[in-house]
Amino acid sequence: MRRSQEREANAAAFGSDSEPDWFEVVERSPVASVLLYAASNAVASQATVLHANEAARALHPRLSDAADSTLFDLIDDASVSPVAERFTHVVEGAAGATLSVVVRPAASDLGAEDDVESYELKLRALDADCVIAQFVSLDGSRSMVHALEEQQRFRSALLELSRLAHETTDDDEFCQRLIERAVDVVPGAQGGSVQLHMPGTTRYRFAAAVGYDLEGLQQNTLDRTEFFRNTSDPAAHIVRDLANSERGEETKEWLHTFGRLDEIVVNVSAPVLVGGAPVAFLSLDNFEDPNAMTRASVEMTTVLGNLIGDLWRRRELEAEVRKEREAFRHQALHDPLTQLPNRRNLERCLSDMLTACRDGGHPTSVLFVDIDDFKGVNDRLGHDVGDMLLIGVANGLNSVVRGGDVVGRWGGDEFLIVPRRFDHPDEAERLAARILTRFETDLDLNEDGLTYRARLSVGIGWTAISDVDSSTLVNAADEALYAAKAAGKGVTRFRSISASPSEAA
Repeated sequence: MRRSQEREANAAAFGSDSEPDWFEVVERSPVASVLLYAASNAVASQATVLHANEAARALHPRLSDAADSTLFDLIDDASVSPVAERFTHVVEGAAGATLSVVVRPAASDLGAEDDVESYELKLRALDADCVIAQFVSLDGSRSMVHALEEQQRFRSALLELSRLAHETTDDDEFCQRLIERAVDVVPGAQGGSVQLHMPGTTRYRFAAAVGYDLEGLQQNTLDRTEFFRNTSDPAAHIVRDLANSERGEETKEWLHTFGRLDEIVVNVSAPVLVGGAPVAFLSLDNFEDPNAMTRASVEMTTVLGNLIGDLWRRRELEAEVRKEREAFRHQALHDPLTQLPNRRNLERCLSDMLTACRDGGHPTSVLFVDIDDFKGVNDRLGHDVGDMLLIGVANGLNSVVRGGDVVGRWGGDEFLIVPRRFDHPDEAERLAARILTRFETDLDLNEDGLTYRARLSVGIGWTAISDVDSSTLVNAADEALYAAKAAGKGVTRFRSISASPSEAA
């Protein structure tokens, strides 16, 4: 029956010039579906076919012209009696029925046993005058079960990879596990690789592979122009021609040797972009069947590629968090003007130094350094010049201390030097002498040629006693600095602690 004739018949059956809302849904269904006229007084054998969708017409040639066809023209004799009984129950108000039937072969194929196929028949009333009969192939059911199992394995793989992405900090390890699971669960995949983009270049390195010589592949890199597809297109595609005229002979050789390029018959791949920038390329291959990759292969490859992208974004976020955390830590422990360790940081360094010297039985020392007449600099030249002078002195002090010595800003115009270790007082005095010598010449304060000759005073606190605390040692250096100021400034003075506080008491 032509479509226009079907509409007329349907209109008569449904009592309207228009078809119900569900009619178009039935027509588009991939399941073989037949609409049957079934008034409450109809007997099962008289139930006529109102409409057969495309899947049903493909199931049985008779449904291509539904005129005068009934449900029972489609099934074999053995199926008629149980179907008639269930059909009557549905017409009389039962919720629905499901039973197994055998579809009758087309007239031209009678006797062809290969065409006899079992189906699951589902009957359900759509309204008072219409029943829908749907034929679900039992082979199709098995395929559906297989598809569901396939999806379940894929979901399990995704859960595993998601956990691993949070547990590992090794991107290559993650990529290797991802490609192994991908080859396990993606339909048609027999081998594959993950290539990571090398920042600042147009090249990719092999991070992981299954079915290939990974060590050999990792000796080489691929330029984006040497791939078999556009690496800027994020969509996953099935590709059967992996040739590329842009590849040089050397590249072709190692791809054939380590990457089995001549054995691949079909590929599904997905470039991974983050913020429009390439970060990776996921590739899965089959070596036997050009039709092995399916729509499901494309969808799963897309999801796995997104997983790599999510990992990359998380890595970037973690790097930003670490950078911010380090910046906060630096701000908490450093002077914002000179970027030297601040007082809190110095106290910690001093405590560590005293512990190490105490454990090793070594003397300990600190040096206090002060800029002479600094207040006058601020008053005469302004605080901007005063800040430049503090920065210049900080840089000058760092230029004369030894590696491992710590220079910090104690506060105001005072600097504290925590030496790594001095074994004799003369070593501390030689450092103080180098400091005074360094500041005998003008400091360059800015690029405009502003200079200033700073004069410094130095106080040294020293002790060979193991149980001296940090405050006692700093106080000794502060007293020595005060003595240097009283002696005319620009000089060094020395204070030694000869007894511990407990012994002095």
